[in-house]
Amino acid sequence: MKTAKRLYHLYRLGRKRFRTNEDYIELMRYLAEDFATRVIRPTEYASGTVLDIGCSYGGYMEAFATNGAAGVVGLDVSPVKFKQGGVRNAVVGDMTLSPFADASFDLVYSRAVIEHVPDQLAFCKECYRVLKPGGYACITAPPWYSPNAGHPRLKPFHLFPFPLARWLSEKTKGIRIEASDLAGLGLYPITIRRLRRHMMETGFEEVRIGDGLLGMDWLARIPFLNEVLLQHVFVVGRRVD
Repeated sequence: MKTAKRLYHLYRLGRKRFRTNEDYIELMRYLAEDFATRVIRPTEYASGTVLDIGCSYGGYMEAFATNGAAGVVGLDVSPVKFKQGGVRNAVVGDMTLSPFADASFDLVYSRAVIEHVPDQLAFCKECYRVLKPGGYACITAPPWYSPNAGHPRLKPFHLFPFPLARWLSEKTKGIRIEASDLAGLGLYPITIRRLRRHMMETGFEEVRIGDGLLGMDWLARIPFLNEVLLQHVFVVGRRVD
């Protein structure tokens, strides 16, 4: 029942998400509130200070703050969206070389950012560095072999050779793609297996893995099927020293 209700809300909000900026923000706020209470469980992971990487309009920052976090800081490579969202406690920066001191946060949260990062292992290492001992990192991503991974401009053709994927996207969506490869679109493939490996190599102890969209966490633990059927996955790791 909960999954069906969540699916209905996502359908209702998602079908209009490209009409106006306000529609998109409404969708992000629904996802943020759902994720903050269902996955992060603030009293368990996020009762201290939270860093939201790729904070955008600040929907997740607001959800963490209203659900028990002691403090929330945002980080984004561009100030445009967090200024539009009226976010005050956010800074401009790149998480592979962040401006924060060691052991600054109790929770580091990143939604759909790592697939835009060329050096994904460096990203995980920086998440580990800025966490306090015993702190948690929650990193989410659309698995590359799922239909959602190519992001709006390229999906669901992203698995084809890039020239074919670009041609199909342009013909079916009526758009123009100037990029000559995935990097030109800011996309760097990430799989569930690779994300888990990067976090383990960094030193994280895996605490939880699950479905970041519909709540079917059991599916995230089934090899191969999780890579192709999940639209979004989250991995929670704990910093151990």
